[in-house]
Amino acid sequence: MYQHMIIAQSRNMKILTEKKRINTMADFTGDSSYTSPYLTCEACNSILYIDATKLRSRICIGQLKDKSGAYFNNIPQEPLPSCPECNRAASFCIGANDLTLSLAASEEELKVKKHTQKKMIIRLQRTYRQYLARQFGRAQRYAVLIEKMIKFKCATVIESLLRSGMAKRRFKVELALRVIKNSRPMLMERALDGKIHKKRVFWYKSKEEMDVLFKSYYMLVERMGFHPPLFEVEENIIIIAKRIVDREAEIVTRVQSRYVHTLSSNKTIFYL
Repeated sequence: MYQHMIIAQSRNMKILTEKKRINTMADFTGDSSYTSPYLTCEACNSILYIDATKLRSRICIGQLKDKSGAYFNNIPQEPLPSCPECNRAASFCIGANDLTLSLAASEEELKVKKHTQKKMIIRLQRTYRQYLARQFGRAQRYAVLIEKMIKFKCATVIESLLRSGMAKRRFKVELALRVIKNSRPMLMERALDGKIHKKRVFWYKSKEEMDVLFKSYYMLVERMGFHPPLFEVEENIIIIAKRIVDREAEIVTRVQSRYVHTLSSNKTIFYL
């Protein structure tokens, strides 16, 4: 027959679950079970009374035996109450003992323990704040890097758009220079005439300037010290080329008109 037993050693009570064979009455009457009906709390020095004679008397008079003389497996166990002062149940020792000195030493140890815990808490808080500071610093650095990257991308897009606009304008000016270079001197004189057109334009007179202009008008503007400025030179070239193209279109229109008129007159005479 197996039974749970409460064993008391020195001044500490240990609750052990053991499988122990109970054959004789000495197992319940020895020094290892219920040596004192008093329990002392090691936390607050209060004494608690436990009625241990009830179980011993029942064992002695044989109320826990069956007909064959063996003990029952279900011996009624008495629940361990909590301390009335500190409401603890894990700090009892068997016997009525005075634990004043040990409690005083425990209070000193508790003070030292609390002081150590406070130091550790402060260290943990400082470490965690340092961790948060590092995280914040890393986030700030990432924010600065992201801002720089965004600015760099924006500057790249703006520069590409500006270069695209400048390239388109230069291509347009180069086409205008080709129109001027391939035009007739009469058309060029008419385009530069200020009496016919309201807006006055300028042109270069020397052969060297003309050669550099048709080769690279950027180089000519740089050599002249940007006087007149680049945008004014480009606008002037575009205006002159437009006047030449318009005059050519006007002349072609007149020629076509006269040719059509001549054809229509010949057809009229033929039919007559």
